[in-house]
Amino acid sequence: MRSLIAAAFMAVSWTVAQTPSSSAVHPPSSSVQPPASGLQAAINNLGKFDEPTRTAAAKAVRRADAAQAVPALIEAASSHSDGYVRFKALVLLSGFNDPRAREVMATSLDEPNDRLRTVAYVYFEHNKEPGMAARLLKKLDTEDGEFVRPALTRALAAYGDDPAVQKALSALVLRGQDLYRGAVIEALGDYHAATTRKPAWRRAC
Repeated sequence: MRSLIAAAFMAVSWTVAQTPSSSAVHPPSSSVQPPASGLQAAINNLGKFDEPTRTAAAKAVRRADAAQAVPALIEAASSHSDGYVRFKALVLLSGFNDPRAREVMATSLDEPNDRLRTVAYVYFEHNKEPGMAARLLKKLDTEDGEFVRPALTRALAAYGDDPAVQKALSALVLRGQDLYRGAVIEALGDYHAATTRKPAWRRAC
C-alpha cells in the first residue's frame, strides 16, 4: 500500500513540477489554433477510459494556443461535470504558466475532490507566495486524505523558513501514522529544513 501511495503522489507531483518557471513563455512554435469545438472535445476526452484517447486529448490541449486553451481549461477545472476531467484540466493548466491559474489553484485547495487538492498543494510548493504558509498550516487540521496529505506536507516544507512551519513540521515528525511521518521526514530532507527541533526529528528518522 505504501508503495502505491508513493507512486500515485509522485505521478501527480512530477507532472505539476514540470510547470515552467515564472520567466518562461509558452512556446508559440508548437501552438496551433483548433476550432473551439475541437478544443472542447479534446478536454472532454481527458476523462475517457481508453488510455490512447486520453493521451491524444492531452497532447492536443497542450499544443493548443494559450489564448484559447487557458480559458477553456480554467472553465473545465472549475465546473466540468466529470471530476477526472477537472483534475486533468488543472494539471494541464499548470503547464501554460498563465497567472490566471493561481486563482483556480487557490480555490482548489478547498475542493472536496482530493485530486484537485493534491495538484493545488504541489502548485504552491513550486510557486511560493507570501501568506500561503499560514493557509497551508490551517489545512493540517483538516486534511486527512491518504493520497493528499503528503503533498500538503511537501508544500509546507517549501516554506520552511517560516518559524510556524518549522514548529508544525517538527511536531508532525514525532507523532501520527508512520506513512505521514515518513512523508514529512522526506520533505524536510529534500528542502534541507533547519527546524527549531532539528535534533528531535533527526532522532526520529
